[in-house]
Amino acid sequence: MTALLSLLEEKKSAIVKRWMDEILASYAGEAGTFFGDKKGRFSNPVGHSLRTGTEAIFDELLSGPDPEALCRHLDEIIRVRAIQDFTPAEAVSFMFFLKKAIHGELNVSKRGSDSGFLDDLAAFEARIDQAALFTFDIYVKCREQILELRINDVKRNVG
Repeated sequence: MTALLSLLEEKKSAIVKRWMDEILASYAGEAGTFFGDKKGRFSNPVGHSLRTGTEAIFDELLSGPDPEALCRHLDEIIRVRAIQDFTPAEAVSFMFFLKKAIHGELNVSKRGSDSGFLDDLAAFEARIDQAALFTFDIYVKCREQILELRINDVKRNVG
């Protein structure tokens, strides 16, 4: 997988940009444009989290992910998506957009006969799938926290 990892590292900027574009396209209306345009941490915290989170997640996947570090970076993105108007599948789908970005940037369809490359790509995509499972776990925990807060708020207002 060393050759593939080198290629992914070489194309990192383009892949992360494509991935970010796919994520931004998942937002309705002008939200995706806004999140993509403004770069400041305070003027656009969602866009900032998406930008820093996607790059850190990609770096972590390249390095043979440390689950704890990977989950910290996933949390940056999923915590926001858990409170937005997404279904659970839509909220966690951003991880699968990475596969699309990689396939597009590496022209995977043109490498169909290179079985070594395809085997390495499948192994890397297994890392992405594992990250997607972590993302779903984080999403569920965030939704549980939101429900707990709502219940506590109702209890305070009734009592």
